[in-house]
Amino acid sequence: MKIVLYLGIIVIALAILCAFTKAHGRRQEGVTLSPAMDAYARGEFNLAETEANRLLESEPDAARHVLFLVAHASGRHERAVRLFGEIGRSYQERKELVEPACWSLIRLGLFRDARILLDEEGPRADRALLTLLFRQEENPVRAEISDIAVIPFVDDPLTPFLPGVAARLGGIDCVARIDTGGSWIHITAAFAKKTGIKTLVSERGFASLASDTLKYGITDIELGGVMIRNAPVCVHERGLSAEPIAAAFAVEMGPIIGTNVLALFYPTIDGPGKRLVLSPRGDEASRARHDALFPSKGESVSFILWADHYMIVPVAIGADLRSLSFVDSGLVVVTEEQGQASMLFPETTLRRWGGTVPAPGKLATLPATLSVGSREEPGSTAYVMDLRGWNAFGEWGGLAVDSLVSWGYLKHFAWSIDFDAYQYTLR
Repeated sequence: MKIVLYLGIIVIALAILCAFTKAHGRRQEGVTLSPAMDAYARGEFNLAETEANRLLESEPDAARHVLFLVAHASGRHERAVRLFGEIGRSYQERKELVEPACWSLIRLGLFRDARILLDEEGPRADRALLTLLFRQEENPVRAEISDIAVIPFVDDPLTPFLPGVAARLGGIDCVARIDTGGSWIHITAAFAKKTGIKTLVSERGFASLASDTLKYGITDIELGGVMIRNAPVCVHERGLSAEPIAAAFAVEMGPIIGTNVLALFYPTIDGPGKRLVLSPRGDEASRARHDALFPSKGESVSFILWADHYMIVPVAIGADLRSLSFVDSGLVVVTEEQGQASMLFPETTLRRWGGTVPAPGKLATLPATLSVGSREEPGSTAYVMDLRGWNAFGEWGGLAVDSLVSWGYLKHFAWSIDFDAYQYTLR
């Protein structure tokens, strides 16, 4: 029995942003925040705001703490910045909100304000990506797309498990793999050398399950005629742990593109149709023609976006079990008998759901049907990891994320992502 494993979130998201998931909303001693923070942790944002507003008079800083978290995670960045500015500097937990406040400022295009905030109140380590993004003030990331682009998946052995599209980076034709578990673009040191990409900043970080030197630069990448200029690229000195997976499928490991690349557009990752469809973000006429490519209306499901790229969505296991799940299309866990896992979670989650721990080399079978909204996928399986490994993913901004849903589930749908409304449409 062979099991093939690639955790896109470990390779990429931890490499870049583990340091930016520390605003976990711990309760300040003496402050009665439990109902508001508990509702926020469950993703019940309306209730969290109601409970926090009740505390504004008696505990204004603590109440604004919760209100800030909700605003940031739901895309109301002007409100998030205002709320952060109203929190007193003597408030013990303020420091945990500095980095998400920086991300809100960056999303508003306020790079100078973000830089000043980070310099005055931010950490002294794990700052390379943020520092690189400040260069957008002079060299903004931009997408050059005039109309809808339909980019077919490449026909190679890895694409059914980690979708790839034809790309060109640094003058080199390659295959870019789509992994929403990560940010921007990630490449190996060997690929960087081949393309001549120059790196500008570096730091030590966690990548490929080990400490690594991560170097950051700026590059252009073309996807099926669509050009993306000045995109951040991360070079992994030790290499990506996806390389052995690619080798197992006899394909070359090229760049990995993450959520931030997709967020430049209105994208649909079409599993059944084996294609990536991109149209200009915010262009309603193009969007209408884009959606017309798909025969069914589909179902819209709201998602949460934490920090710069962590998409989180409520999922259901049968009629009674609910979970907040990180959406990471880069999870490749495949067995010869069971196929590709739809989910990943720690053993504690499996036991709480009433599932059975699988034998070594096996995937767990979910105790009931997995669904996002009403979109069900019976017979889904999951890779079960130890709690220590799961906790290494970070603290998700205080959200009670206890599972990960991936391509093993998403491949059954045409999955559109609206980064303005924070909604998925699954067709």
